[in-house]
Amino acid sequence: MTMDSGGNGDVYADVERVEYADVPGDSLITEFFTYWRSIAKGAAMPARPDLDPIDIPMIIPWMFLIDVLRQSTGIDFRFRLIGGRNAELVRQDGTGKLVGEVFPEATAALMRHSYTEVVELRQPLCWLANVPDQDRAFIACYRALFPFSADGQAV
Repeated sequence: MTMDSGGNGDVYADVERVEYADVPGDSLITEFFTYWRSIAKGAAMPARPDLDPIDIPMIIPWMFLIDVLRQSTGIDFRFRLIGGRNAELVRQDGTGKLVGEVFPEATAALMRHSYTEVVELRQPLCWLANVPDQDRAFIACYRALFPFSADGQAV
């Protein structure tokens, strides 16, 4: 999927879903995937209280937590927490804001689509994306989303 912003440089571009096996083995995604599986304790996915930031200090700056908002008009997403390095990368801290309040609509639509996929499939998913960067046009990075569930079903 390719998204562009009409030249304003603040939208993900060339986003491609990849298999977890395609993510480099030394990636923080790989480290978090191992941790995520360990705290799930055999369940389909762990609950949010199972996550202990003390266990993953190198990952926290790159992490973001997202609340799934189920409304009569559809599903939306709010950033509960955005790690400092993630906020630096996108040049803003959207903690407490809806996806559409943080990003231009083209980017917000892409992100909602990715988040909805994880909610519906109830499994981690990975992407390779070109992310806008203030020093270069884009930087290529892997990103992943990991679902959590209080009841083992609803993300």
